[in-house]
Amino acid sequence: RRRVLAFLCAHTCFELVPESGKVVVLDWQISLRDAFYALEENELYSAPLWNCEVQDYMGMITVTDLLESVRHFRALTRSDDIDDVLELLAHCTVARWFNDIRSVSADVAADADDAA
Repeated sequence: RRRVLAFLCAHTCFELVPESGKVVVLDWQISLRDAFYALEENELYSAPLWNCEVQDYMGMITVTDLLESVRHFRALTRSDDIDDVLELLAHCTVARWFNDIRSVSADVAADADDAA
C-alpha cells in the first residue's frame, strides 16, 4: 500500500496517458451512417457528440445506437436489403435520431415485446 502511495505521489496522471492518442468527437448534425463509419474506422464503441450551435456536448453515440437505428429503419422499410437501410441512415442526422426517432422506436419495440 505504501509503495502505491509513494508511486502516486511521485508521478502525475499525464505520465500514464499515451504520448500519441486520438480524440474523436462527432458533430451533432452528422448522418447516422457517417457517424457509424467514423466509429468503425477509429475502432471505437462510442464517441461524444458536439453541437456547434449551442457549443456544448449533447451526449454519446454508441454501437447500441447503431443496432437500434438499423433495427428501426429495417422495420420501417420492411426490407432485408441492407442498402435500403444504409440509404435511410445516410439521410437521418444524429440529432434527429436522438430527438425524434429513438424514443418512438423504443416505445414501438416495447409494445411489440409486450404483444409477444
